[in-house]
Amino acid sequence: MSESVIVAIIGLIGLIAQSLISANTGRKIKSNEAREKEIDNKLSAMEKRLADKIEDTKLNSNKRFLVDFMRRCEKGEQFSDEEIRYAFEAKEEYNRLGGNSYVDTKWDKLIEKGILKLV
Repeated sequence: MSESVIVAIIGLIGLIAQSLISANTGRKIKSNEAREKEIDNKLSAMEKRLADKIEDTKLNSNKRFLVDFMRRCEKGEQFSDEEIRYAFEAKEEYNRLGGNSYVDTKWDKLIEKGILKLV
């Protein structure tokens, strides 16, 4: 037998099996829909919690970076233009995520003193 005939027979067997399974499970579809909806709701809730945790992690990561960056600025450390731009981007994201604290006060003081400026 050629390979194409074997492939055709396997495909036909698959279609027959699928038809039989489909006929037997037709009655179960309604109860499965309710289960699927429940699962979807639980997954949505889990996704929301995960997204919130990711946002919190980003906020805290940015806060740690900014505090360290500002400390280094105060000590007179020199930074490349790219590092300074990154710090400003991190500050924007920090505020977008809800950060509003002593970081903002310290950041503003460094800008006022001329220690920190966007290049």
